[in-house]
Amino acid sequence: MVSKGAFHTCGCWSPTRAGVIFIGRSDGLLDIWDFIDQSHKCTIQYPVTSIGISSLKFHNNMDHILAVGDQEGTLHIL
Repeated sequence: MVSKGAFHTCGCWSPTRAGVIFIGRSDGLLDIWDFIDQSHKCTIQYPVTSIGISSLKFHNNMDHILAVGDQEGTLHIL
């Protein structure tokens, strides 16, 4: 998918809230969609890095920690 000149590169569902998906983009933004609230646009756009996001993973035991990997191999913990 393309969103304002940036490609969606990865995504994952929220482990604690149904209807919420986190989508990484090629421009370093993290789009957070809450389909229960609205489905025509993302709820939050969070800038993580200046290069593309390549992977997303929630911690298995701590659902509030999101690991974000970028294209240069840097790990960002949110």
